[in-house]
Amino acid sequence: MKKQLFLVAALLVMLVSFILPTTVFAQDFSPVVSDGAGILSDSEENKIRDRANALSEQLGADVHIVTVNSIGSSANLDTYVANVIIPATPSWLAPDGKSPKSSLLVFAVLAYKGADGKMTGDMGIYFGDTWKPAFAKSSEMDILNKYMFPKFGTGDYVGAFIDSLGQAERVLDNYLNPPPPVDLSWLGTVLLWMLGTGVVVAAIVFIAKYRQQRKDEEEKRSDARLKAIASQNACMDILSKIDTQPFKDALYARLEKYAKLDPSRKSELTGLYDEFNSHYDQATSAIETATSTESKPSDKNLSIGTYQAMQRAFDQALTHAKCASSSAQKLETICGSIDRQVADLEKTIPEAKQTAESFKKKLTEAEKTFSKLEANFAESSWKSISYNGSEATILVEEAKKHLEEAEKAHAESKFGPAIKHAQEADQKLKGASSLISAIYERESHLSKCKADAPNEFKLAQADIDKAKKFYESRKGELDDMDYKAMIKDAESDLAIAKAEFDKPLPDYDLVIDKALEANHDADAILAECQNEIEREATIRRNATTTLNQARSTIDEASNYIRNHSADVGQTARNQLKRAEREYTEASANGTDVSNLSVAQHMLSHASKALELADDALKSAQSDVSDAEAARAAERRRKREAEEAREAEERRRRQRESNNDLLTGMVIGSAMSSHHSSSRSSGSSSHSSGGFSSSGFGGSSRSFGSSGSIGGSSRKW
Repeated sequence: MKKQLFLVAALLVMLVSFILPTTVFAQDFSPVVSDGAGILSDSEENKIRDRANALSEQLGADVHIVTVNSIGSSANLDTYVANVIIPATPSWLAPDGKSPKSSLLVFAVLAYKGADGKMTGDMGIYFGDTWKPAFAKSSEMDILNKYMFPKFGTGDYVGAFIDSLGQAERVLDNYLNPPPPVDLSWLGTVLLWMLGTGVVVAAIVFIAKYRQQRKDEEEKRSDARLKAIASQNACMDILSKIDTQPFKDALYARLEKYAKLDPSRKSELTGLYDEFNSHYDQATSAIETATSTESKPSDKNLSIGTYQAMQRAFDQALTHAKCASSSAQKLETICGSIDRQVADLEKTIPEAKQTAESFKKKLTEAEKTFSKLEANFAESSWKSISYNGSEATILVEEAKKHLEEAEKAHAESKFGPAIKHAQEADQKLKGASSLISAIYERESHLSKCKADAPNEFKLAQADIDKAKKFYESRKGELDDMDYKAMIKDAESDLAIAKAEFDKPLPDYDLVIDKALEANHDADAILAECQNEIEREATIRRNATTTLNQARSTIDEASNYIRNHSADVGQTARNQLKRAEREYTEASANGTDVSNLSVAQHMLSHASKALELADDALKSAQSDVSDAEAARAAERRRKREAEEAREAEERRRRQRESNNDLLTGMVIGSAMSSHHSSSRSSGSSSHSSGGFSSSGFGGSSRSFGSSGSIGGSSRKW
C-alpha cells in the first residue's frame, strides 16, 4: 500500500513539474540523500539513506540529507534552505505548493575547502510544524553540537549523519510515544521504608568507601614505590658500569694516549671526557637528593609524595647516567677509529711510496707520448696539456715529501700528523695520475681525428658535388647569389681543412671542424634543393657523424675540466652541462636514423651539443692558461722575494762583521795606549783582544503563512 501511494505521489509530482513553470537547479534535492558537496562515496550514501529510510518508516518523518558546496548569494545556510532549496523541491512542499511539509526533517550541510585547504562551512537541522514541539527545547542544537559537529570536524561525515539521525529518532520517538503517567499513591510508604533502609545503606556505603579509599591509597603507594624502585634499578644498572675508579682511570688514560696520537682530535676527546664527568657528577648528585632523608624506595611505609619525589630524582639521575655512558662510548669510538687509522699507516705509507716510485717510469712513457704529439701535431692541438708532465712531476715530488714527513711522524708516534701527511700524499699522487692520463687521452683523440679526416673529406666533397650538380640542373629556378655563396663557403671550408691536413704538423681539430663545416654547408644546400630521398640520406649520415663527434668533444672537454678542476671556472662547466643535455636530447627519440624525424631531431641537438662542448673546451683551456700564467707570475714573485731576502741577509752579516772588526780595533788601540802609559810610569803589563757574534553558530527561523519550518545551524 505504501509503495502504491508513493508511486501515485511521484506521478503527481512529475505531472505538476511538466505543467507548472519551474526553475532548473544544478542539484536535485528530492532524493533522500543529495550530496552536492561530493563529500560522500556511493557506499556512504547507501548507509545514510538506509538509516534515514528507517527513521521515516518508523516515525513518519520525511527525512532528507543535503550537502552543498555553495549557497550562492544567500546570506547564510538558513536563508538558502528556506528561499532556494524548499521552493525548488516540490516533493518537500505541502499541498498548497508553497509552504514546506509539516513532516519534513532536513539535515543540511554547506561544505567547502577553506583557505588552509581544510573542509569548513555551515550545518543545520530544519523541520516542519509537526516536529516543532519535539524540538521545543532546542534539541536540534544538542544534535548539532554533540553528534554532527565533532565528527564533521574530524572528517567522519558518515558517522556524523548516522549518529545525528539516531539521536533525532530518539527525540521524535519520545515526542510521539511519551511514557504513561505514573501512580504515586504508594510513594509515602515506600519513602518511609527507603528512609530507614537509606540510613543502613549509607552506613554500609560509608564503610565500603572508607575501605576502598584505603585500598586505593595503598595501591597508589605500592605503584609509586614500584616505579621509584624501577627508576633506581635502571639508574644503578648504568652507573654500575661506569661508577668505578678503574673505569675512569682507563678512560682518562685512553684520552691521554689518543690525544697524543692525533692532536687534531684532542679538543674533541677532552670535551667528551669533560661531558662524561659532568653528567656523572649530576647523576650522583641526583641520587644523593633521592636518598637525602636516609629513606630508600624499598621502604614500605613512606608517603606517595616521597616515592614520587624519589622517582623524579632517580629519573633525573638516569638521564645523566645515560648521557655519561654515551659520552664514554663516543670517546671509545673515536679512539677505535684512531687505532684503525694508525694500523692502516703501516700499509698505506709503503704502498704510497711504491706508487710514487712507479711514477718515474710513467712520466718517462708520458714524455715519449708527448714527444710524439709535438712531432706529429700542431702546437694548438696539444698546448692544453703542455704543462701536464711538469705539474705531475711537481705533484709526485710533493707527495714524496709528504710521505717522508708521514714516516718521520709515524716513527715519532705522532700519528695525527702522519695520517694527515699520508692523506696529502695520496691526493697528490691521484692528481699526478690524472694529469698523465690526460696526455694519453689527448693523443688518442688526435689520432682518431687524423684517421677520420680523409673519410670526412670524401663525405664533404660528395655533398658539395651533389649540391653543385643539383644547382647546375636547377639554377634557373634558384637564387644564384644565395646558392653560389653557400657552395663557395662550403668549398672554402673544405679547402682550409685539406690545406691544414697537408701541413707537416696539422691541427686535426681544425681539420675535422672545417670538414664538418663544409659538410654542414653542403647539407644546408641539399636540405633546401635536393629531392626527399637524397635529403633523408644526408640527414641520417650527418646525424650519426655529428652525434659521434659531439660525444668525442664532450668527453674531451669533460676530461680536460676534470683534470684541471682547480683552474676551470663556472662558464665552461655550465657550457659542458648544456652540451650533455643536448646530447641526451639528441638520442631521446632513439638512434634509428631510418626514421627521418628521429634523424632530424638527433642532428639538431647533436649539433648544439657539439658547439657547446667545443665552447666549453675553449673556455676551460682559456681558464687554465690564465691560471698557469698567474702561477708562473707568483713563482717569479716568490723567487725574486727570496733572492732579495738572501741579499739582505748577506748585507746584514757583512755589517755585523764590520762592526766586530771596528770594535776590536778600538779595544786594541785603547789597550795599546794603556801599555804605553804603564811604561812611562816605570811598570809593564800585557793584554790580548778577540771578536764574537750571535743571531582555525548559527540561528533558527520560521517561513510561510500556512505552514512553517524551524531549525538551527552552526559553523564547523
